[in-house]
Amino acid sequence: STDISILLKNHDGKNIENQISFLSWLMDFQYDRFSLLRFKCRNVVSPSECPATHAETALSSWNCYDMFEFVFEMIGSKYFDLVKPIFEKATKKCPDFLCIALTTFSPPWNSVLKEILIKLCSGYIMGQQSSNFVLSKIWQKNPQFLILCMVELHRKDPLSCSRLLDVALDLKMLNSILTAKPYSFAIDLAILASRRQHLNLEKWVAEVSNDKSSTFQASCLEYIHSKLDACRTFPKAPQSQAHL
Repeated sequence: STDISILLKNHDGKNIENQISFLSWLMDFQYDRFSLLRFKCRNVVSPSECPATHAETALSSWNCYDMFEFVFEMIGSKYFDLVKPIFEKATKKCPDFLCIALTTFSPPWNSVLKEILIKLCSGYIMGQQSSNFVLSKIWQKNPQFLILCMVELHRKDPLSCSRLLDVALDLKMLNSILTAKPYSFAIDLAILASRRQHLNLEKWVAEVSNDKSSTFQASCLEYIHSKLDACRTFPKAPQSQAHL
C-alpha cells in the first residue's frame, strides 16, 4: 500500500493550505467510504486492542497517528487556523483517540497542546466515559505523565484521593504511584489503600524510610503536623444547651 507521507509530507510549504483543506475534507468521510488506514501508516491504537464500542473509529481515519502528528506539528505553526477545524472535529468525534494520540506525541511543557492533554487526561481520571480504555493506553504509552496528572489532581482537590486509588488499583499501578512526589500525595494514597486493605502501611513506611531516609521521615512529620493543624482549625459543632 502507498505510504501516508504522500498526503502528509510538508513539501517546503508549497500548497500547504490546499493540503490541509484536503485533509480536513477527508476526515469527514465514514470509514466504509474512505479511511486513511488504506495507506501505510501508524495506528493510534491497534484495531485488535479496541473495545467493541470503538470498532468503527478504530477503522476510520481518526485512528491514523500520522494524521494526528501532522496536525499537532501544524498547531504550533503559522497554519494554526487552518488545522484548528480538524482538531475541533477530533474533540467532538473521537476525544478518546485524540487523548491517546496526544499522549504518544508528548507535546512540550508550557504548550497549548500540553494544557489540552492534561485537561483531557484529568477528565478520564475522574471517570468520564471510556476512562478504562483510555487510561490503560496512556499507562502503556506514557506512565510518568499519568502519574503527574494524578498528583496534580490531588494537589487541586485532596478529596479526589478515593477516585485516584480506584484508578491505581484498576491499572495495577499502586506500587509505582506510591513512589511519586510530593510525599504528601503518596502518604495520603498509602493511608487510604491501607484502610481498604490493599497495603500494609507499616511495611510500606519502613521500606520507604530505608530507601529515602531523612527526606521521607521529615515529610511524614510535616504531614502529621499539617493534619493536626487542620483538626485544630476545623470549626467545632456547637454543643446543645441544657434546658433549665
